[in-house]
Amino acid sequence: MKINDMEDLGKVNVTKGKIVKWTLAGVGILIIATVVGFGFDIIGLQKKRIIEPMKQNIERKVFEGTQSYVHGKRQELSKAYGEWSSADVIEKSIIENVIKTQFADFPAEQINNDRLRQWLTATRGY
Repeated sequence: MKINDMEDLGKVNVTKGKIVKWTLAGVGILIIATVVGFGFDIIGLQKKRIIEPMKQNIERKVFEGTQSYVHGKRQELSKAYGEWSSADVIEKSIIENVIKTQFADFPAEQINNDRLRQWLTATRGY
């Protein structure tokens, strides 16, 4: 072999070393990116498990405080009272059970009509 051939062979070994080095670096970066991606997925799942129910609860409470919700509940109670007034004993019991369920968390003080408010508190027992 000539000296020039030995120099070319050394350049080839150096180039192969750089290729291997960069390949391993690329594979390492892909592995790290995958692990980080899974970490963000886990954080996202934890957020959905913990924060989303709290957010939905707040949105529900805000909605229940709106005028349209309160007005709808008043109308619903008024309709139920009208049906209850003309019902027989069995039907009255059924209507009262429905009212207990549907108005369990509704504050009676938001009912403007005294008769409806008293009927609601008497029906619910509070």
